[in-house]
Amino acid sequence: MQTLKVPQIAKIIGKTDKTIHNHRNSGKISMEQDSDGEWAAQVAEVQRAYNSVPNIGERIANFFGENKPVNQNQAKEENAVGKKEPVTQANAEIEKYKALLEEKNSQIEKMQEVYERSLATVDSMTKLLEHKNEQTDALTTSITQILERDQRREERADKRRAEIEKKRAEQEKAQKTPTVESSKGFFKKLFG
Repeated sequence: MQTLKVPQIAKIIGKTDKTIHNHRNSGKISMEQDSDGEWAAQVAEVQRAYNSVPNIGERIANFFGENKPVNQNQAKEENAVGKKEPVTQANAEIEKYKALLEEKNSQIEKMQEVYERSLATVDSMTKLLEHKNEQTDALTTSITQILERDQRREERADKRRAEIEKKRAEQEKAQKTPTVESSKGFFKKLFG
């Protein structure tokens, strides 16, 4: 039966050697020490213990397809590489998070620029509205002054018409009164 050592299991599921040892200590996975004194688990046990890992069967098959049986020296070298691998993985994760952080900061800067442009647009629209209100007020004042001036002109014209009518009525009345009366004497005019 094929077995997988701790570094191999860690590589397959994407965890550290220490995590695999913790799983062994907690009973999540059953392991035995091989003839070299290293902890190893059967392939079926790895599949059972890590069935929640996506494509675990495919990962194990790929691992065996890529990794042919090795001699003891190669196994020790692989173990040393496996111990360095968590640091490499951690550095890769750090770089990934740095890139993600830079992307988020870039998005924040873009959103801030959009916000500032929006504020500038609102400010310019407010100024434009204030200017339009001032123009409207000035136009309203001008129209009011023109209407008041026209009303005063009309009132003066009505007053002149009334004066002209009054003079015309007086002239007509004076024309209707005969001039013969002026020849009568004072007492006749007075007593009739």
